This record gives sequence, structure tokens and C-alpha cells, in this order.
Amino acid sequence: MNKKNYLNQYIITLLKLNFMIKLKIIKNFGIIYLVIGAINILEQNQDKINWNFLCLNENAIHILEKNIKKINWSQLLKNENAIYILE
Repeated sequence: MNKKNYLNQYIITLLKLNFMIKLKIIKNFGIIYLVIGAINILEQNQDKINWNFLCLNENAIHILEKNIKKINWSQLLKNENAIYILE
């Protein structure tokens, strides 16, 4: 299992066990933007979002649609689920 998959599984496991994860205590916060199960954390803490990373998350489209002015368009090009936003 590669490092990214391991971190994804770790964070998802924590979420399933209903641990309270505070964004400020995650040192490498960048990875959370790519974790599918972390979208609810990001929705509740939009003031802490790094929009460059979030544009890569295929499950964050609904957040990006509501914040068009914050989108990094070059990053969004890498997101397959964002094709219709780009059109």
C-alpha cells in the first residue's frame, strides 16, 4: 500500500470511529484535501481551505461550484469531475 492510500485509509478510519479531528492539529494538512471521507470536515471549515489542493478533489465539486472565484483553474484542469465547470 502506498503512502497516500495508507493516509487515506487512516483518516477514513478515524472518521468512521467518530474521532474529532481538528484541522489545526494536522501538520500535513494538504493530504486531507484529497481524502474522499474528509469532505465534511472541509465543508465545516471553509475558512481553512487551501483552494489549490481542493481543486484536485473529485468529490469537492459542490464546494467549488459555490466558490467559483476561489478556484485555481490550472489545478481544476486535473480534476476529471470538474469538466462541466470548465465548459
